[in-house]
Amino acid sequence: MFVGIPEKPPGSGGKYAAQQVAGRGSMEAGTVGGIDWGALTLGVIILGGLVCVFYLVLRQNRKDLVDLEEVLKAERDNDQP
Repeated sequence: MFVGIPEKPPGSGGKYAAQQVAGRGSMEAGTVGGIDWGALTLGVIILGGLVCVFYLVLRQNRKDLVDLEEVLKAERDNDQP
């Protein structure tokens, strides 16, 4: 009938497979109330990593801007007679 679901036990009246399919969502490991906690945790970790990378890139860009402004100021001072 369904792949991976055993045939109905004798005397069950054919309700065995339907019960297995209907109850499959709440019986899976890692799911509570329809939430897959493993996927949620992975998403939070990935999002946190992206935020950290974004912060580090912005911090480095700010340092580069300060260095560039210092170099430009020094060049302007050297060019003036």
